[in-house]
Amino acid sequence: HSIHQTLERELSSQTNTNDSLLERIDTMRSDYESSSKRSADTIEDLQHQVRSLHNQLTSLEGKGLALQQQLVEAEDQASCQRDELKEQESKGKETESRLARVLEELASRSSELERLRQETRNTQEKYMFDFDLVQAESSELKMRLSELEVESENLVLKLRAATDREHMLVSSRDELEKTASRNEQLREDMVSKLSEATKVVLSQKATIKEYEQSKIQSEQAESALASQVKNLQTVIRKMEAHSDAAGEDRLVQLQQLEKKYAEVTRENEQLRDDYSSLHDEIKHSKRAQEESDRGCTSLRKRVQQLRQSLEIANDEVRATTEEKEDLQTKLKDFQYEVEGKQLEIDHLKARAQVLNATIARLKSDHLLAMSEEVGEEQKENESMAATDNEIVSKLKSQIHTQDAKLQSLLEAYQSQHQVLSLTQALEHQLLKFVEGVIETATTGLESLLGHISTLDGPLQTSFVSNRFQELDLAGTAAIPPPLLYS
Repeated sequence: HSIHQTLERELSSQTNTNDSLLERIDTMRSDYESSSKRSADTIEDLQHQVRSLHNQLTSLEGKGLALQQQLVEAEDQASCQRDELKEQESKGKETESRLARVLEELASRSSELERLRQETRNTQEKYMFDFDLVQAESSELKMRLSELEVESENLVLKLRAATDREHMLVSSRDELEKTASRNEQLREDMVSKLSEATKVVLSQKATIKEYEQSKIQSEQAESALASQVKNLQTVIRKMEAHSDAAGEDRLVQLQQLEKKYAEVTRENEQLRDDYSSLHDEIKHSKRAQEESDRGCTSLRKRVQQLRQSLEIANDEVRATTEEKEDLQTKLKDFQYEVEGKQLEIDHLKARAQVLNATIARLKSDHLLAMSEEVGEEQKENESMAATDNEIVSKLKSQIHTQDAKLQSLLEAYQSQHQVLSLTQALEHQLLKFVEGVIETATTGLESLLGHISTLDGPLQTSFVSNRFQELDLAGTAAIPPPLLYS
């Protein structure tokens, strides 16, 4: 009986253990079913994520090809820009040589103007000396030459005004020399600006080389990314085979891959933005180069206008020199005529004195003969009075003719003085014209310098190239190593 009880107890304990084992088996079965469902769901999610990732990679490859085409177009544009910059540099050298020739011509014109001023001063001194001689000779004349003395005083005032104008011309010559020095300084500044522009062009070439290197690195990074995609596809196949054991590791690795893919997309967007900014800068540089070409063409037109104006000034200078030579010859002829008229006046004075002596002698003879023969004396007196009246009338006519000749000479002298004043006015106008020419040359140089300074901004793209290099380095560092599973 005791054995039977012990067996019953053992049987009950065994049944209890069996029930507990069955319960544990049921729980384990349910856990296994739930884990299998979860693994199937995770596998489906992973397959869906892999499909989306594959689609994103294909779109990324298409965008990479488009970016490569854009890079090729940018390289073509950069080569065109280099050729245009070389042409612009040659044009700048040509403009510099032309400006040097224009400055040399202006220096020669200033020397010619100085020579003309010296000639005008010499002629004015001669005129003053001749005028003093004429004034000294006119002081010896009687009341008939009073008007001539007044007009000579007016001529003195005009000559003083001419000397004042000469001082003004000297001051304007100093201003012309100052403007010539300023033009020389502007030419030196332009040469320095052109040298800086060549330096900037060399730096741009270096940045273009760096940009090409960065493009090569980006292509290498894309090839590495494609190889990693292939490795990921193999890894996904292995992950499907080993889903139960490596589910959590796959999730972690996929999250890391998604993060790295997001970083790569951000870096690609930054690359696109930098490329668009570089394209805009290239367009801006092209526009600036077109503006500089237009400025060079306008400068060529201005140089041609300056040459034409200088030729006109040369013609005017030749005309003024010819007029001065004619004026000098006319003044010499006038001096000879004045000397001849002075001799004639002296001769007339001597004849008048002789006539006065003869009249006095005749009067004395007439008074002596009055006491002897009144009738005869009256007849003789009448005849002598008639002859005296004839002689006096002849003298008056001769004096009138001499006055007319002197008046004509005075008018000729006044006309010569007017011609002299006109030549001085022409010289003043010529100086103003040369000043205008120099001012136009200075404005042309300043505009050229302004165009060169506008070229300094768009050419400096080293910042963009450095940014591309940094982004390429960051992209290569962010790419994970290939995932290998055993």
